[in-house]
Order: sequence, then C-alpha cells, then structure tokens
Amino acid sequence: MKHRKATAIGAWVFDLRQAANLTRCNLPLQRRHWIEKLDSGLASGTSSTSMALADMDGDGDLDLYCTHYIDFMHLIDPTTHFEMGQSNGRWIVSKVNGISTSLPRFKDRFEVLADGEIREIPEADALYRNDGNGHLTAIQSDPGVFLDESGRPMLPPRDWGLAVVFRDLDGDGFPDLYISNDYASPDRLLINDGRGHFRAISPLKLRHTSFNSMGIDVADVDRDGLDDILVLDLLAARHERRLRQLSKKVPDPRERESLAGRPQFNRNMLFFGRPRGGFGEGALQAGVAASDWSWCEQIVPISADQLEMREVRIQYQRP
Repeated sequence: MKHRKATAIGAWVFDLRQAANLTRCNLPLQRRHWIEKLDSGLASGTSSTSMALADMDGDGDLDLYCTHYIDFMHLIDPTTHFEMGQSNGRWIVSKVNGISTSLPRFKDRFEVLADGEIREIPEADALYRNDGNGHLTAIQSDPGVFLDESGRPMLPPRDWGLAVVFRDLDGDGFPDLYISNDYASPDRLLINDGRGHFRAISPLKLRHTSFNSMGIDVADVDRDGLDDILVLDLLAARHERRLRQLSKKVPDPRERESLAGRPQFNRNMLFFGRPRGGFGEGALQAGVAASDWSWCEQIVPISADQLEMREVRIQYQRP
C-alpha cells in the first residue's frame, strides 16, 4: 500500500460500501490486504487526530466527522520570524519566515489580536456525508450544517481538536456530536436535528468544560438510563505535583458569573445526563477530576453492577 505524506492519529474500521474501510479509505481485497481508494472524497494532507462514525442523516449509511489539529505550530518555534503589516486599517501577519501569508499554506492561519499578540489558528474540522457507494462528500462548509446556540449559521469548527464522539445525548434518536478541544478552543456539544444539521447546545445546559480536553467517552455511569460524558484534562492527581504544574488557567470571573458564559477549567469533567438533554457536572464529587496527563479513556463494564474507567496516562517527572 502506498502512503501519502500527512499527519494523522488513530483509525477506525467501518462499513463504507458493504466492505470494511479505514479512514484513509483503504478497501480490503479477498487476499487480506488493502488498496487505497483515491477517489473516496477524503481530504488529503490534513492533520487528523480523531474521528467518529454514525448515520447522522437517517439514510442508512455511516457518515464521518474528523477532528483536525495543525501540521506545524510556528508560534512555539523560537526561530520563526513574523512580519506584520496593515490591511484595511487592521494589523495582519504578512510574512512567516519570509513566505507570504497570501499563499494557500498560510492563508487565514494567523490573526493579530488587539494587544498585538499573534494567534495561530488550527485547521477546520471535516464532516463527510456518505453517499452509500463508497464515496464521501465534505459538507462542513455547506450553509446550515452548523448552527450557533441561537440557530444562526456558523462556520465549521476551527479548533485544536483531539477527540470526538457521535452519541444520542438528548434522547431524540439522532446522533449528536461532542468535540473535545485542546488549549483555548472550547469544547463543543452539537445537537443533531436528524437531517445532519448540528446546533450548539445552550450554555444553560452545559455550564462549564475542560480547558485541555484530551479524550472523551460516553456511558451511563450512574445507571439512570441517561448517557454521561467523561472528558480528560491534564490536572495532576497528587497535590504536590499539582502545585508545580505550569498551566493554571483561571477563568474570567465575569464569565463564571454570566448565564451565557461557559468557563473552562484545568481538570477532568464528568457530565451527568439530565432528562431534558442538559448536563450536571460532578467529577470532583465522583473523585475523577484529576488523572495526570491522560488520553484515550474507556468506560467499560467489569461486572453486572460496576463500571471501570480506564485511560492512557503519562507522567512527566522533573529531574
């Protein structure tokens, strides 16, 4: 199998055209090897980090959501040289290491904030509709696919995406989306109307989220018949290590007190489902608010009346 240059993390096997398939669209042959389907409709060269599959529009086949990150973070490279200029009365990044930002590689990738700070923007996520014949069509930029809390069309999420899950979270039978994002990008919970249109949940139904959301899983943790959501962050489990952590993001008090706000905190979140589609958060009370640097959790049954939460954990020890 030939490979193209791209950055990707993770893979799924699913039924694209009554045959198993990987997200690079590698179709199996009878002799137990794979050929890459070059006309699958998937974008090449994106920095994919995770994916989720579900029949979002009720047509009987599986559709695909891919979270994207970024190919290279120029802001953390101390050798990066930025040149700035003005366009239409506002400051912009005009060149990066001597290369014009008008080129496709850098187009709409940087913005200059009011205080002069440069912000690097990650790639937009992708949403693919399955046509049922082994082909996927990217629809994330179609009008009305994504709506804000008020029902107004919005651009596809352009966040530091790390994990995503399709699940019916409001009990209407349609798969909704929870997207966990890194850094300052907010997590997104998008409710599906059954036709593949996703509307952001009201701030009153999801009051706060993690700041560095690393992974996500969904299960009925408290056995009340409603799905609950576990999101992982990076908070150290031991108090003495927690005091040495560099990242101590404190939400703006005004956002914490606002009904329209959704502050982010540096800890795991355990959202307990409520009957009308909202969520109450109880990771601190459940004792799962801190698990160090953790990814890829799974909530698995270990007996008839017990669930176990497992995650990949990495601890950075200082010399």
